[in-house]
Amino acid sequence: MKKGNILIVEDDDDIRFSLKEMLEIEGYQVDIARNGREGLDVLSQLDFPCLILLDLMMPVMSGDEFLLAKNQLPEIAKIPVIIVSAVADRTRVDRPGVVQFVRKPIHMETLLRVVEEYCLQ
Repeated sequence: MKKGNILIVEDDDDIRFSLKEMLEIEGYQVDIARNGREGLDVLSQLDFPCLILLDLMMPVMSGDEFLLAKNQLPEIAKIPVIIVSAVADRTRVDRPGVVQFVRKPIHMETLLRVVEEYCLQ
């Protein structure tokens, strides 16, 4: 079974690299960005990823600002987003493109199950 590409947009180095390593061990191709602006730049260079894991509280461009910008670009608006945050609540899932919410600290088995819903092809 083929596993898709994932973009992680997270400003915390430890979390970003831990998620990247865990997902790569599981067989996913993973790209990373340190903030929303970088995330948009990376998206412009990628084939259509199956999923974006998005933190909300980031410098330069927050997760909320990233979502607004992403949803205005038809070529990437349909990419599903999982919010991964310690500060958000589940009401943010009502935003266009947001399909799930995972609270930090991250329970990796739960995150993997959610990722598989969108990325197993």
